[in-house]
Amino acid sequence: LRVLDIGAGSGFFARTCVHLGHAAVALDREGNDAFRDVCRWLGVDRRAHEITAFAPLPPLGGRFDVVTAFLLNFDRFAERGYAPWGVAEWR
Repeated sequence: LRVLDIGAGSGFFARTCVHLGHAAVALDREGNDAFRDVCRWLGVDRRAHEITAFAPLPPLGGRFDVVTAFLLNFDRFAERGYAPWGVAEWR
């Protein structure tokens, strides 16, 4: 399968997918050098992109069979002006 891991962090899930024979792309924002370096060390295909409601993702080379988004926090901090996303934002 082709897997997109949104908010990949250090890329462990994407690396596990590759280990199990899948193609994985890890998508996460810039700003955490440790996550970037661990992804590089693990050989993860990491792409930098800031997730924003109603904004399209960058070109990622086609469609995905599975999209994961585990423990994201970009929509959870009311003090930063964010509100939890609904169906429209995720669409």
